[in-house]
Amino acid sequence: MAARSDDPTGSSLDGAPITMQDRTAADIRSIIQNAASRPGSRMGDLYASYIDQTTITAHGLAKLRPWLNQVAAAADHSRLAAVMGRLAPYDVGGLFAIGIGEDDKAPGAMVVTLKQGGLVLPGRDLYLAGGGASVRLTAYRSYLERILTLSGVDTALDRADAIIAFETALAQVHRAPSDARNADASYNAYTVTDLEREARGFDWRSWLGAMKLDGRPRYIVAQPDALAGEAAVWARTPIRVLQDYLRVRVLTTYARYLPPAFADARFALFGTALAGTAEQPPRWRQGVSLVTNLLGDDVGRAYVAAHLTPEARGQAARLVKNIVAALDAKLAAAAWMTPTTRIRARDEASPDPP
Repeated sequence: MAARSDDPTGSSLDGAPITMQDRTAADIRSIIQNAASRPGSRMGDLYASYIDQTTITAHGLAKLRPWLNQVAAAADHSRLAAVMGRLAPYDVGGLFAIGIGEDDKAPGAMVVTLKQGGLVLPGRDLYLAGGGASVRLTAYRSYLERILTLSGVDTALDRADAIIAFETALAQVHRAPSDARNADASYNAYTVTDLEREARGFDWRSWLGAMKLDGRPRYIVAQPDALAGEAAVWARTPIRVLQDYLRVRVLTTYARYLPPAFADARFALFGTALAGTAEQPPRWRQGVSLVTNLLGDDVGRAYVAAHLTPEARGQAARLVKNIVAALDAKLAAAAWMTPTTRIRARDEASPDPP
């Protein structure tokens, strides 16, 4: 097979599946861009606002200013912990990673899980190792200086160094990735009182309360020693450094929606220095991806209405029916299953009530 002429890697990706994929991508782009020409739809308005860099530049940091002001006004560690909790639902990372899911040891019950976190770079080794890792840490230092300068702070280089020192201290108390593979060792039930006793120096109640996650009977802590170490690092770090750190987390999360200088700085770090990508995708492609990721159901409905004929729907239904029938036959012949398990599996695989 010949390489596709529009493939920058020169890889061999020709053939019917890729042709269909390209055609579908072109159809989706057309649907979204046509919607953007007629204000009023969610996906069209989102796309139009994302590619309108003139308006984005005119707004500057105005949309983020209320959050940045909250960070700047948090005069002590407890208040800043509460601000960090309020920002967490908006995907602004903080000191710890947090998740909500089914309890591994109490099926049907939902539980909050707390894990080590706080690092912007992907992995503790990038802070602690030499060699190539130091090149990426240097790129991160440049990014911090640039993003702080763009946001209007002074002495940006010194403040960037202080942020790196803070994150390096966090990396030093993190468990290595290999230590996280033991499920039993990663399942530790704590109350808030336990957290306050075992991981002193961090205002757990303010942080959890800001997320409305306080008052839970228990929390699952994946790395107790790491959380204790991080809490101690937090407690001994000057409040101004922590404010700068959280300020950068806000700006990093939303850089793609800020004036181009912010987006370019973010891409220089995460796209080029860390991922090796030389150029950003064109803005329209980024916009299509954004809309597809955030409003996939809207895009899917529009695509089905525009391109899926009744005949195609019938073909798809028959294909699904054939796949289910083949799976049912395999389950019926699976000698390793108990009769009860086989019945349950076949019931779950069937699109119709048993």
